[in-house]
Amino acid sequence: MVRDDGDGVHTVSFPIIAISGPPGVGKSTVIASLSSKMNLHSVYFDAHETMTDRPVEEIEEWLARGMPLAEMVPVGLVDHLEAARQDRPVLFETPLGRAFPNHSRLISHSIWLDCPADIALARKISETVSRGDWDSLGDLTSWLSGYLAAYPRITAPSLLQQAARVRPLADDLIDATGDASEVAAQVGAIVDQVQQAYSV
Repeated sequence: MVRDDGDGVHTVSFPIIAISGPPGVGKSTVIASLSSKMNLHSVYFDAHETMTDRPVEEIEEWLARGMPLAEMVPVGLVDHLEAARQDRPVLFETPLGRAFPNHSRLISHSIWLDCPADIALARKISETVSRGDWDSLGDLTSWLSGYLAAYPRITAPSLLQQAARVRPLADDLIDATGDASEVAAQVGAIVDQVQQAYSV
């Protein structure tokens, strides 16, 4: 898309397509598949967020106050998105979609990947366990115990908030329960449509 900045300078920018959904739904898999196949930039919210570095008690208190998103400060994220879209379209993995005021204005299209919580949890654990970069079985066991202990205190409440606040703002809902390649094909078709609309 070419826009006139008002002083005769024309700036080219490309669409940013947000991919959201619960952990384990397959966001990273879809983005990794499509980024290379369709020559798209990929930007990951998790690479910039700092909320999960806070003590568990502080996160619980934040959740109890209704998860005020304005208190999340993803370092350098907006600059990263702005820079990426100057070159080519962007697939943006974000748990917050358009619900997050920090980057909502930059999102051209929002896709929510839907999946039952139990299946998403099983996928998340399976994916993490099979990574192959664990130093020892003890490290893996420690991570798994910590993740499952935090799930009812942190993850489950945040997923309820996410579904209530992010899902309704999505432009497209995709059932991600099935095969990852089929989900990627559906997302890819939407990306094509967005690119065509943006180039008009």
